[in-house]
Amino acid sequence: SPVPNTNIYYTLDGSEPTGNSLRYSKPITVNSTSTIKARGINPEKDDHYVASMSVNQIGVYEPIKVEDVSPGLTCNYYEGEWESLPNFDTMAVAKSFVADTVSIPEFARDEDYGLTFKGIIKVQTDGVYAFSINSDDGSRLFVADSLVVDNDGLHGDWEITGLIGLKAGYHPISAYMFQCKGGEALGMSIAGPSLSKQIVPVS
Repeated sequence: SPVPNTNIYYTLDGSEPTGNSLRYSKPITVNSTSTIKARGINPEKDDHYVASMSVNQIGVYEPIKVEDVSPGLTCNYYEGEWESLPNFDTMAVAKSFVADTVSIPEFARDEDYGLTFKGIIKVQTDGVYAFSINSDDGSRLFVADSLVVDNDGLHGDWEITGLIGLKAGYHPISAYMFQCKGGEALGMSIAGPSLSKQIVPVS
């Protein structure tokens, strides 16, 4: 706090901090999902402002066993008009193909279509990975059968990043996207331990 003679008290269980709570004196370590709340208390001030932040412990997913792999993603192309991601499993596929990356194929029409991508990704090191997907319009990205990025809805080219813990090896990955009207965009990238942000390579 910039106010002299102010002590900061905090809680890790989501309760409101008081003068009887833990007093902040040095950086703290949080080892589980928690809601941190902190408040500056000064005997000469009546400031009840409480700062709050939630932190989530990230689980680590085990790799799957894969015997035979080849580059590319199984992709289905659909045609239709939506304002949010539909249930593609209930729809007729207009075209199926193998895609090199999560991107819009050249044959896609300008408006009113959807895409699904499914495959596996290999990570070399245990750790927390950041997956990003940008799209115009909506998209979702699943890694290890877990929703990592939800970028659904009608919007312009917008990127969202999500985190997931992965052990070294192969993990299932799937992406879903729809294009309504106007501009179109789609891309996916990854960053992780000793891995700067980059487009997921074809391999």
